[in-house]
Amino acid sequence: MTCPSETSVVRQAATFYISSLLARAQFVSPKMMRCMLAQMAEWCHLYVAAHEETSGCDVKSHAVFYAVCQGLFYVVAFRHADLVNSAKGLLWTQSLGLAKLVTSRLNPLKPCLPAVAQNFASVTRTYQIAYCFTVKFACKPISCLLIFKIKCFRSWRGMQGIISPSLTNLARRW
Repeated sequence: MTCPSETSVVRQAATFYISSLLARAQFVSPKMMRCMLAQMAEWCHLYVAAHEETSGCDVKSHAVFYAVCQGLFYVVAFRHADLVNSAKGLLWTQSLGLAKLVTSRLNPLKPCLPAVAQNFASVTRTYQIAYCFTVKFACKPISCLLIFKIKCFRSWRGMQGIISPSLTNLARRW
């Protein structure tokens, strides 16, 4: 996901897969989840620092950044009980700098899926990690996920002969 030599589509796919796994797989330990969240947050902060002169939400130019942010927000929203189960855990979660990330000029909440943005905003407000409701995160019907699906489907069509028939059928329905 952080390898710049990979295409944007591959990096987004890796991000969505890892985030989904971290958020929903019960066999992922809280320690492993924290390790991955720290890496994701660090990458996002470095990205924001490198693009601090950028203003607005340009999903095409910053697709990987928005995918990583959405993944980070998704995991925090759905695994918050494991993150803030103690005072030490709450301090650790605050150390991710989510408030700074949310209020950056790139506005990472804007292209997020509405359900992810709403749940993340509610969780971070409850635990006073970040207050997201002052940031405009309602967006037009474009999202990182939509761009990912379009690009991925185009790439998938070229790989149909290589991939197993059951996965190819799944891709056609997608």
